Amino acid sequence: MANVGNVNVSFTADTRNMTAGFNSVSRQLNNTQQAMQQTQSQISFSTIAMGNLVASFATTVVSAIGQVIGKMKDLTIESSRLAIEYENNMMQVDRIFGNATSSMVSFANEQAQAFGMSTSQAIKFSTITVT
Repeated sequence: MANVGNVNVSFTADTRNMTAGFNSVSRQLNNTQQAMQQTQSQISFSTIAMGNLVASFATTVVSAIGQVIGKMKDLTIESSRLAIEYENNMMQVDRIFGNATSSMVSFANEQAQAFGMSTSQAIKFSTITVT
């Protein structure tokens, strides 16, 4: 192949539109980055708020459970006290009335309803003796 000579080619291009396009892409990327940072901040804030809400809820639930347990304990103590008192009253009725105990308990039931009191209270009143 023979060498014929050199050919110089020169291109001239108008890159103003290309530069404007790159600038536009750069602005859009910056806007996207800012939006992502704002979203990240909102997610962080939401996560903290959610954590605080869960902690507050857990504290409230634990407190409520503690109160329920306390009330159950009080109820158990009071129920035991009332059962012991009832049993003592029944033993006293049996001691005082002997064979007529069942009649006395029936009478106490009727009177309890008539006076708006519990049977236990009526039985207790039947054991009061005057000396």
